[in-house]
Amino acid sequence: MLKLSRLVFFIILSILISFYGFSLIGCSEEDDPTGPNGGGGQTGTVTGAVTDSQTNNFIVGVTLSSDDGKTTITDSTGSYSFTLTAGSRSIEASAAGYSNSSRQIVVTADGNFTINFSLDPLGSGNDTTGTLRLTVKDQNGAYVNGSTVQTDDGSTISPPDNEPFYFSVNSGWRLVWARRSGYENGYVWGEVAAGDTLVGIIRMTEGNESNPHGAVKWTVTDAVTGDPVADAWVNNTDSGTDFDNTDANGIFFGVYSAGNGHFQIEKPGYTNYLIDIPVIGGVIQEFRVELIAGGGGGSAYVFGRVIDETSGLSIDTGVDIVSSDGVSTVTDGNGHYSMTVGTGSITFTASADGWQTERETLELVNGAESELNFELSPSQGSGTGNVFGTVLNTQTGEGEPEVTVFSDDGMETTTDNLGVFSFDVDAGDRLITLSKNGFLNNSEEVTVVEDQTSIMHVWLTPQLDGELRLILSWGLDPLDLDSYMRTPVVEGSVYIIKWDIQGEREVPPYVTLDNDEKYGYGPESITIYEYHPGQYEYWVHNYSDWPPDDDVQDLAGSGAKVTIQTREGIINTVVVPEVGEGNYWRVCQIDGSTGEIEILNIIDDEIPFTEVLKTDKAKH
Repeated sequence: MLKLSRLVFFIILSILISFYGFSLIGCSEEDDPTGPNGGGGQTGTVTGAVTDSQTNNFIVGVTLSSDDGKTTITDSTGSYSFTLTAGSRSIEASAAGYSNSSRQIVVTADGNFTINFSLDPLGSGNDTTGTLRLTVKDQNGAYVNGSTVQTDDGSTISPPDNEPFYFSVNSGWRLVWARRSGYENGYVWGEVAAGDTLVGIIRMTEGNESNPHGAVKWTVTDAVTGDPVADAWVNNTDSGTDFDNTDANGIFFGVYSAGNGHFQIEKPGYTNYLIDIPVIGGVIQEFRVELIAGGGGGSAYVFGRVIDETSGLSIDTGVDIVSSDGVSTVTDGNGHYSMTVGTGSITFTASADGWQTERETLELVNGAESELNFELSPSQGSGTGNVFGTVLNTQTGEGEPEVTVFSDDGMETTTDNLGVFSFDVDAGDRLITLSKNGFLNNSEEVTVVEDQTSIMHVWLTPQLDGELRLILSWGLDPLDLDSYMRTPVVEGSVYIIKWDIQGEREVPPYVTLDNDEKYGYGPESITIYEYHPGQYEYWVHNYSDWPPDDDVQDLAGSGAKVTIQTREGIINTVVVPEVGEGNYWRVCQIDGSTGEIEILNIIDDEIPFTEVLKTDKAKH
């Protein structure tokens, strides 16, 4: 009888639970079950800062009001913090002389949230916020609970479990990412219009949590007409993937791994456009690209690029290009320009503040298309400039974290987890030294110009636990140089170490190609771990000029160099000859019996060993 009574009780209880559970599930998924005053006495903390949308200066004395009745005021740094009741909250920021701004957030118990505001001065005519309606799901469509969602404008939220959520953000292009332990970061992006709601799903896949990606908004136009170029391919050459095409407005928005990115923008009928940019995690950058389609009749069409003579990188500060027949233009943010001028002997002048003026003369005929590039030398100032760069590990080709970066004027900084560094130093010729335990110090010179950024591509090599390491480094042109080594007979065989046969450390040939860099600068190293009697020969091939291409920089005079490392440290640096014809640079020979190194430093147009040619037809 007692057992029967319990059975009846549980049956009735199950019916009640099912009824009330159905009532809750029957609510629209947009509804907030906690209600505006929900939370049952539980609270979370919201912090942030308030800035002026026009000046980006912090605003003191802004009143922050929540719909649960809590208020606070920004302090002398424009920051605020207050504790709010758990549930869906609306926070409004108001200050004299500014338009009010409201943001929505779901506050969870004991959670910490960051909400930043940007207020418009009265009369500025700007609307600043829109709304995202997001869900976080895995590749199978199931909700991913316990994630943290961040935006590039500095806001953070912890979404509620098993339901969509609303997120108020500044209007414009927004990058939003979700992170959670046990999952790779998920992303969504798009243009949020003021006052509108954009719906999206953030997809996450199981794996190791990664560093935040960065985003680039590309705007592609015709260099002559200025019209948008639709259906241009935006290709990240690091991954070899065509992400998508530009839309009818010439715009494409891409998300990429943080670090140095190599990109190619192309469309049939236009000249391909190559650009090397640092992608910054959690940040949206904007780049405008002008594709060159050709010139018109009755005149000549001249185009080109202006670069820093020292670094080989584009000058992005706006260089004035003036022709002797009165035509003028200004380089874009990537250092490119184009102009239609008259015919005959035309002199072109390139000038900009902080740079020495350069002049070049062309003989132009009707309908000609001519490329004219300028290399400008910095004019040094007396103040400070910025040095930005990435430190790469010669063995992995990856950015090396926690490297101490010293300048000879006493300034120093440390690389982040991607090997990136940035600091201000005195203008002038600076010696930058890199240091980390377990690595050999490396020093490079850089010319720093007042109020400008100098970009460095530098490397560190681990202390050697073998016999010899040869480290190849170069610039952006030629784009792809390859290291080669031919061994003597090692346990019955001769080996060619190269891009597709990278050798072994513990077994023959006891030689490895440590990293194959295909997109400029290097480093690319070969390490001999165990010598064997006979002769080792090391050479470099200019793969970018194979088959020969007149538009590719010759190997001779390119500034490429090979650094030689032994157990004693760095013992020599060999710089490619300034003159010579051919795509092969025979650098040195090593006696495997004695370890003696003979420097050759010869440019040759014949491949050093014909057996290499048989397997070297199709790289990458």
